[in-house]
Amino acid sequence: MDKNEKAETVLVIIKQIFVWGLKGIIGFCLLLSLIYVISQSYQWYTLTRHENKIHVLAKFDKKLCKFKQYPLFVEIKNNSSRTIEKAKIKIDVTRIGRSTKLNDYSDLESDKIIKPKESYGVCRRVESQAGYGDYLDGANMVATVKNVDIEFSETEIENQDEPSRINSFIFKKKIKDFSPEERKYIKENMNNLTEEENNHLLGISDE
Repeated sequence: MDKNEKAETVLVIIKQIFVWGLKGIIGFCLLLSLIYVISQSYQWYTLTRHENKIHVLAKFDKKLCKFKQYPLFVEIKNNSSRTIEKAKIKIDVTRIGRSTKLNDYSDLESDKIIKPKESYGVCRRVESQAGYGDYLDGANMVATVKNVDIEFSETEIENQDEPSRINSFIFKKKIKDFSPEERKYIKENMNNLTEEENNHLLGISDE
């Protein structure tokens, strides 16, 4: 085999290696693309499509929140088919027509279990950037939901017969307004009520 034939053989081998390498790179990229599509599809099916059905409302409303210490009404509507276990909501408070953020701690966390097609509303206090212990009263202010992180339950709630407390503590002003089931639940779970619920119970009438 002369020099020309050797050179041609080497060139053929190099070309084959190049083609094999190119095919390998293309195959690897296709595999990565397939894995990405499958991953995104799984993410959408198990999480994203449910998150898109969660609606959060935040506003200052004196009709819903009677106590000036807790002026911000926050409501979580679960229109998905999964149970919400925890929610973390980022809310910015500004003056009407202004952009400067007034509130300090903007992430509101809730561990209220919200079943599918249910909602939960509560009045919250809002700490000012002025310093610890200084709270906003909501006058001439607007609340904007900036981000919502939802953690869904991986298992069903054990006690499916637990009476619902949806909005009970902010809409009912007298003890007699609570149903017998709700009164029983409050009595049995007094130590597990949230700070807002306890404060509201202290303020309502026994008549």
